[in-house]
Amino acid sequence: MIEATPLPLDESTNLLLDIARYVVTTGAQLHPGDELGHADRRVQLVSAISPSHGEPVLGVVL
Repeated sequence: MIEATPLPLDESTNLLLDIARYVVTTGAQLHPGDELGHADRRVQLVSAISPSHGEPVLGVVL
């Protein structure tokens, strides 16, 4: 889940695709509190409840 982002839609989409690619190619398990990215742009993962499903998800905070 990513919300209230200052990024344009294409950049937000690419960010989520990069995270998905990282998980698929490395087998990494992501947890709330983890940080991802490079020195110029880091994101933090937080625990959130999906507004559309009501289930726990990872939120991406820029």
